[in-house]
Amino acid sequence: MNIKSIKSTKFYQAYDNRKNKGRAKSFFDQLSRGLMLPIAILPIAGLLLGIGGAIGANVTTEVGVIFANIFKGMSDVIFGNLPILFCIAITITFSKDKGASGFASAIAYLVFCSSQLAFLQFDADGKMKSIMWFHTEITGMSTSQLGLPTIQTSIFGGIVVGLLTSFIFNRVSILKVPKALDFFSGIRLVPIVLIPVMFLLSTAFLIFWPWIGLIILKMGEGIQGAPGGTGGLLYGILGRALMPFGLHHIPIVLAFQTPFGGVLTSTALESGILEAGVSVKDSATIMEAFNGFNNGGSIEGDQNIWNFINSLPFNDLNSPSGNIPIFDWFNQYTGVYAGRYTQDYPTYLGVCLGIGAAIIVASEKKNRRDVSVVVGSSMLVAFLTGITEPLEFTFLFAAPLLFYLIYVPLSGLSYMFMELAGAHVGVGFARGFIDLMIYGALPVLKGTRFYWAFVLAAGEGLFAFGAFYLLIKKFNISTPGRGGNVMKLITKDEYKNLKSTNKNGQDVRIMEIIKNLGGEQNLKDVSACATRLRVSVNDASNISKESFNALGSKGMVINNNSLQIIFGGEATIISEKINDYLNSNHGSVEEAKKEYTYKKTSFKKFNIYAPFDGEICSLDQVPDELFSQGLIGQGIAMIPHSSKVYSIVDGHLVNIFHTNHAYNFASKDGTEILVHIGIDTVENSDNIFDIIGQPGKVNLKSHISNIDLKEIENSKSSMTPIVLPDLNSSKKINIEVKYGQKVKAGDLIMSVENKI
Repeated sequence: MNIKSIKSTKFYQAYDNRKNKGRAKSFFDQLSRGLMLPIAILPIAGLLLGIGGAIGANVTTEVGVIFANIFKGMSDVIFGNLPILFCIAITITFSKDKGASGFASAIAYLVFCSSQLAFLQFDADGKMKSIMWFHTEITGMSTSQLGLPTIQTSIFGGIVVGLLTSFIFNRVSILKVPKALDFFSGIRLVPIVLIPVMFLLSTAFLIFWPWIGLIILKMGEGIQGAPGGTGGLLYGILGRALMPFGLHHIPIVLAFQTPFGGVLTSTALESGILEAGVSVKDSATIMEAFNGFNNGGSIEGDQNIWNFINSLPFNDLNSPSGNIPIFDWFNQYTGVYAGRYTQDYPTYLGVCLGIGAAIIVASEKKNRRDVSVVVGSSMLVAFLTGITEPLEFTFLFAAPLLFYLIYVPLSGLSYMFMELAGAHVGVGFARGFIDLMIYGALPVLKGTRFYWAFVLAAGEGLFAFGAFYLLIKKFNISTPGRGGNVMKLITKDEYKNLKSTNKNGQDVRIMEIIKNLGGEQNLKDVSACATRLRVSVNDASNISKESFNALGSKGMVINNNSLQIIFGGEATIISEKINDYLNSNHGSVEEAKKEYTYKKTSFKKFNIYAPFDGEICSLDQVPDELFSQGLIGQGIAMIPHSSKVYSIVDGHLVNIFHTNHAYNFASKDGTEILVHIGIDTVENSDNIFDIIGQPGKVNLKSHISNIDLKEIENSKSSMTPIVLPDLNSSKKINIEVKYGQKVKAGDLIMSVENKI
């Protein structure tokens, strides 16, 4: 058993899954990442839906109808099953075993939906008339999920099921049952626990959700009726203000996928059809599309409503005054304004360009070329794709007041002005020029009025340029290229070096990023969203923002030990490469063995020494079966009496486990030794361990860490196993001390010798 295999055992998974995630910031960071996964598939689904609608509206042949239905079918399956997609995404985000937890969340959501059927009452026509017999005001409360009649919990239900599933999975999957039931240990136990829990959750939703859902529905209707575009104004300000913290995805999801972004009910739609005098044929087409789009029930969220309207095979609809564009028809006859929260295109097409131009013009002449290249490329990215973070982070930290006093309000005003102009432009990914052409220009006959984005962009862009330039000059703000804030371009040689690999085939740039993050022993979690690398570390005090500039970073946000590093569209790739590197055996004991191969023949025996002052115990006294039964390896245990932890060998410290509670050593002949500080200490590891040493060569004077003895004693046990996990048959352990004996740090406690 090598160190890598030990780290993959349920024992280590238990500690990994019990990391403290209770901090609000950490929780919302993870939630934001989880929400991005299903959001990422919506642009393509919306595009397919729009193509189907465009074909249906303009091609009436049988072949056209077939193609329209093909595109519609591919997208409908996604929009009709968003809750379970959010459920699975949230579960795998909060769980370590991604595959198994995703499977568990699918089971959980199926049980959650099917459990409701027994408590729903239907009339003779098959329409839901009450919930739990006493909820009778259920307008907009009924729908169908996966072919099952259910209450309309939207993505909220999926998110709650996902969170609860991950919580249960992380705890139950590491439990052991009595030997007679050993088959049901680990992940096999998860569904057994999940099924009754999901039934109870389903019952709770049946009792309480109709009241909660009604409140949300009324709030959504109230927000939907906000006058003069003020709803979009407030939403734009909130979303942009949260952007530096990486939490802007949360209001995006609320606006795009929940009643807060608008609600289109069958009642409102039928009433509008009747009032406008729409033909029977067109009415049937509209209602069929409505019932198929979201499995019946209401359509919630601005993006969903826009996609539904865009999917209809009409460019306009009948009204008493004649045919009017379909987006205008829905606004006039159903009270739904599609696009209120999806069309701040003037921000990307104008404001960002104005700000970028102001930064370039205000820079010192000697730096203007470099600033033009870096800022200009960021402006182009913002204009074409709507990805603004590379540009935003070039001035956010140098001029936070400009960000919040000018840029944030202009973002809100973009929504407001587009609504006042009567525009109805949808969104795919990030509201750049490409999106504007697809979701504005292509369906222009439906009344998108996309051209207003260019008019407003010009006005807002000029204002942003003037305001930024004047304030930068007046207050001498150190934006890029000013006041020593030099933007260093990467030279061709530097680029080649960063793109190269070392002799072991490892990506030099990735290794540099890991190094600048404090080394792999400092990393707790690495993931990414669309443009930013999200990292949790043990200690961020020595991490420098400037050190990442040459590695392609456009900026960084540090909040305690949580970091967000802006790498643009390659953030996801960088995250995957870092995790691949961390999960490889580059730092395994095998590497230590290779390093010492040339020396190993000269060693017939080596010694192991006490890492701290303490009392010797028998390994079978340790209150953990993996140690007491020798499943991890042979050795002894110690009760610590001093706080300083030293190396136990004259050899190599291979790695420090990411929770800082376990250390892997290797002797000079490559034999591995594990020191595990206490039992169940990992839950409070941030308060217990202060890492001093670094992986590499060590001797008996090498100081590895400091430990809090009081916190150790408050854990399950302070007994510290010192074991040899993979001792081959040619070697023998000699215990050089007696159980109960007290020793000092550096005293001989064990020796290992060759029997041959």
